[in-house]
Amino acid sequence: MDDVWYYAASNQSAGPVSLAKLIQVLSQATNARDVLVWRDGFENWEKASSVSELAGHVIKPPPLPALPPPLPRRPTAIPPSTIASDSRSIERVVSKEEDELVGIGGWLVIIALGRIFGPLALLVWMVNYYTSLDGNFWTTYPFVAYSEAALNGVALVLSLWTTVLFFRESKSFPKFFIYYLIASTLILPIDILLGTTTGPSIQQMISLVEPKEAAQWGQAVIGALIWIPYIKISKRVANTFIR
Repeated sequence: MDDVWYYAASNQSAGPVSLAKLIQVLSQATNARDVLVWRDGFENWEKASSVSELAGHVIKPPPLPALPPPLPRRPTAIPPSTIASDSRSIERVVSKEEDELVGIGGWLVIIALGRIFGPLALLVWMVNYYTSLDGNFWTTYPFVAYSEAALNGVALVLSLWTTVLFFRESKSFPKFFIYYLIASTLILPIDILLGTTTGPSIQQMISLVEPKEAAQWGQAVIGALIWIPYIKISKRVANTFIR
């Protein structure tokens, strides 16, 4: 973790980069000693000149004065072209780092594991649920039974399809994955509404929800709140599935 660094560029955090890469970035900056850097173990962002690993690369002694010393003169302003050139150099380095974020890595590994085990877990749950279900339920409440089965079937198909799109690195994956996350949060509320068609009120149906089902629904909601924004803003997702 000590070799993983971040640095500030254009008022934004850039990285992670290795120490060698950070030194390369700083070598292209005219104000290298004032560039803010951070790595694991730092409480706050530090100037590069105050970090022992970087100080030797950014702090250089001034040139020896000539003898006799020259008369003082007004400092010349840094030409705008120099500032613009330095800014473009840092932007090119940042852009190159962002382009390297591609493929199944980082947080996408967690999504990959979910796409492998998620459909399997859902299929096992459906088998256990329907094999333990009272057979009279299908004849007593056919609308509720078949509607619920259709919802679960759609969820399973959507889960399998997102898995296929993920490992194909298809451009359609981000869209369908968001559909899947939203559907996962809606199945329980729709199931409760379907139950009200047999007579009980919504409050009564909610009281019948088992703690395990409520916990699974809560996990689905939290997952949607985390992964939908990630899918929309992640550079790795954009580089892997959209470009």
